[in-house]
Amino acid sequence: MTRISWCVIYMVGLVACGGGSDPVDGSCGQDEDGGQTHEDAGQAPDDSGVVMEEDAGAAMDGGPGDAGMSMDDAGPGDGGMPPVMMCCTDAGWDVTEGVTPDADCVPWTLVDSGPMAPSLGSAGLAIATASNAQNQYYEQAAPTIDAGDHVQIRFRMQVTSSSAVEPWRAGTGVLFTFGPSREKNSLYLADGEIFLLSAENVRGMSASVPTSDAMHDYVIDVDRLTGSVSVSYDGTPTLTGNLFINPGDTTTDRILWGEVSNVATGSSVWESFEHDAWSGCHVAAWAASDAVLPDLDCPPWTTVDSAAADPVLSSAGVTVSTASNAENMAYTQTSIAAGSLVRIAFRMRVVSESTSASWRAGAGVIFAFGPAREKNSLYVADGEIFLLSAENIRGMAATVPTSDAMHDYVVEVDRTTGAVTVSYDAVPTLTGSLFVNPGDTTTDLITWGEVSNVATGESIWESFEHDAYAGCL
Repeated sequence: MTRISWCVIYMVGLVACGGGSDPVDGSCGQDEDGGQTHEDAGQAPDDSGVVMEEDAGAAMDGGPGDAGMSMDDAGPGDGGMPPVMMCCTDAGWDVTEGVTPDADCVPWTLVDSGPMAPSLGSAGLAIATASNAQNQYYEQAAPTIDAGDHVQIRFRMQVTSSSAVEPWRAGTGVLFTFGPSREKNSLYLADGEIFLLSAENVRGMSASVPTSDAMHDYVIDVDRLTGSVSVSYDGTPTLTGNLFINPGDTTTDRILWGEVSNVATGSSVWESFEHDAWSGCHVAAWAASDAVLPDLDCPPWTTVDSAAADPVLSSAGVTVSTASNAENMAYTQTSIAAGSLVRIAFRMRVVSESTSASWRAGAGVIFAFGPAREKNSLYVADGEIFLLSAENIRGMAATVPTSDAMHDYVVEVDRTTGAVTVSYDAVPTLTGSLFVNPGDTTTDLITWGEVSNVATGESIWESFEHDAYAGCL
């Protein structure tokens, strides 16, 4: 199984419940199994590799005039080597990491009332219980879990034994619940059979497949918009079902895997487990308080810098500055996988700027998404902000203070309707739309700084974040 990841700093407290009970509502509670279970409780790099925007011949979008731009991947002023940080790269665990899931990064909470602790070997992680009353499983819950519209859970494992006193449980299971309504389902794995639930303690669709002969790959795809759940076994679509709600449930946003039921017992060996519902999967956030330049942050931004000077980091923020229109200094990310809604938020101050074209300014934020490269840009001038209405055409503008102090900007993009809205210091200020430039050849990028070859300027950025980062899977 391929794992693709970037770096995100993450610390989480661990909570475990003993004596056979599991964490529900932040404590140890009971569930429908009649015992104490956990389960139901109740613009940018283009063909040249450098991205920005079209500036009428001096474009920063792989067009003419880009040849002089460079991508300083190491980042200016890094002294040659980035600082050593404790970084969590994703919410996945793999036996090749050489640690148990509770010691991984991001860590999983171990809930264990079994006869012995999980055992890690070269073949995988062995999980086992000796009676129905015992449980042994790993859990991640909110705020670690923050699911988007679509969730994928992938794992590779082998059932070694399974018995249950109820048809709607097995000796191994994967449980998942999301959102304020706690929409949920579970995949159970018995010896020679897998099945979903159709309602609380009601067995759903099942399939007879080998589970104990060898390791097998399982993929659970959840569409929270439609409620559909699908399961693939060794790459073959095998089960379908739906999310459901149990009115008695009071907790949400969690994923569990292992021996999870108090009416079943079993043993299994796990080679890997990963998902993309981790809160760090889709957010890329940098702030001056991180005390590193954006190109050294987690996840990193690529520096685009053709200026004589380098970005300068201070307690106030990162200073981005160019001395002529021909120069650029910006940060870009192309590890972008935008959902239907995208939010970009930043805090910055314009120091100075000038432009030779009315549709550019000395500071800007460029964003482009999807195969059609639907795009727009927010430009921040001295005393004015504006969007574009088409390529190199100035759109809606507003006269607001931009150089007197730091100000907060939020760009919200609805990719379904194409609407773009901008708030300035929490006040809705601009509206516009995504547009397509037929000449563009790249997509999925967010770039910020001094981004134009017909403008120059200096600005100080205190923070920048967005929720379109392509993390985890």
